[in-house]
Amino acid sequence: MAAFPYEDATRELILAFKHGHDMLAGPLARKLYAALQGAAPGQAFCVTYVPMTPWRLLARGYNQAALLARGLAALAGWPCRSLLARTVGGSQRGLGRSSRKARVAGAFRAKTTVPPRVLLVDDVVTTGATAAACTRALRRAGAREVWVACVARAQKRG
Repeated sequence: MAAFPYEDATRELILAFKHGHDMLAGPLARKLYAALQGAAPGQAFCVTYVPMTPWRLLARGYNQAALLARGLAALAGWPCRSLLARTVGGSQRGLGRSSRKARVAGAFRAKTTVPPRVLLVDDVVTTGATAAACTRALRRAGAREVWVACVARAQKRG
């Protein structure tokens, strides 16, 4: 589920969030929480997020997905845990669906056994390749149900 379509104004907002405007995490988490309440009212989750490579985290100074996940979890009163590790990396910017899927295949692993209901948070979902790879890793580690929540989702083009 997504709070917004990934279009011009939302794209600019997310790019600002990724590149130095971490103060946007609170307002975006509130929008995400409101959208989730409409999609899954009353359901409780363990919240986690898409991890970054260590070098990307060092360069950026924060993981925007982690900030969103922590904010959303706090609003909902749910636990937030770092359940995934990234085993390989590389930017996916500008890659098509098949290239993205190939790049993230096997790129994530669970750090521990995971709870049965997990909410995976990311800032934006474009092709869904990262969300699918993370979901596979979470399910292999014990999750029976994985929901994906993002601020924005790219619309499929006809």
